Amino acid sequence: MLNYQENWIEGIKRGASPLFLTFTASYELVGMFMEKAASASAAGEALSFKIDAYW
Repeated sequence: MLNYQENWIEGIKRGASPLFLTFTASYELVGMFMEKAASASAAGEALSFKIDAYW
């Protein structure tokens, strides 16, 4: 999270709009969350498939 704040401050120093930077950062966070959710659901599907195959 510290890295995100540093990037945000650096971006403002370079002249980027704070709103744009906030949007970009939240978009990245959503992307990370979606990846985690996708891998979790994939693991869940694999687990349920193994259980189905076992029975």
